[in-house]
Amino acid sequence: MRKVLTASLFAASAGLVAAAPGRDPVLSRSNPWQFQARMGWWPLSPRVERRVYFYPNGRVEFDDGEAGEWDCANDCVSWTTTAESDTRHYHANLHQNQFGLRPRMFCGVITRDRRQANSANLFRPVLGSFVARGSRRHAQPRARW
Repeated sequence: MRKVLTASLFAASAGLVAAAPGRDPVLSRSNPWQFQARMGWWPLSPRVERRVYFYPNGRVEFDDGEAGEWDCANDCVSWTTTAESDTRHYHANLHQNQFGLRPRMFCGVITRDRRQANSANLFRPVLGSFVARGSRRHAQPRARW
């Protein structure tokens, strides 16, 4: 027991264990998010613009009715929705932009589960890429000098 506890403390202090997933208040304070996606791999593929709403209880909704659950860990945002009988997965990096105007998401990837039931999570097909911008500036702590 002592060795296991020591090993887990060492791994946590060395940064080898990811932080527990949680809810980042920046996402829900910056509603609605302006979501811009490019669907497909072709350079001239159509762009899709939508609005995304993140709620503090972990729910996410698009303005066209697509809904699901979101999670945030170490400035990486992930959410899963069900649309058109497909399970879609969205993953992006979150830049909180402490000194700028608005937070943003970048390097976003949209994937879906495979249609075969035995390997739904293995080699998910990529549907597109996206970026998103929060529409409101979040509150910043004032410097005290």
